[in-house]
Amino acid sequence: MIESIEGDRIGVRCVECRESRAVELRGIEVRTLNSATAVVALPTCACGAVEFLVRAMRPEPEEPGGTTHRHQLLVDHLHATLARQGRVTPDSKDAEKVCPEVARDVLARWFPDGFSLWPGDAR
Repeated sequence: MIESIEGDRIGVRCVECRESRAVELRGIEVRTLNSATAVVALPTCACGAVEFLVRAMRPEPEEPGGTTHRHQLLVDHLHATLARQGRVTPDSKDAEKVCPEVARDVLARWFPDGFSLWPGDAR
């Protein structure tokens, strides 16, 4: 589970063992699956778990600003960042179209203090 984006790395917490770790952006790529869906495979955790972050078309969130909504915004922002930087798998097509930028005003509204799921580490 992605918890933060800080410069050239992301903070993730394994859903299996709950350990937190930093993952360098240079070690991950986005793969487009079709014209509306893309996936990022996170490196394998020390416990052996493999996690995938999926960007896909979805309806408006049931709880705007809630953890699920903010998590998906982080996932979408990560996908767009990787696509913009050209960090895509060789078989991916139209990555920048499949992974458009999240609107700046949306990011500013839900992440006023930086790209963290837990502002001020309030878990």
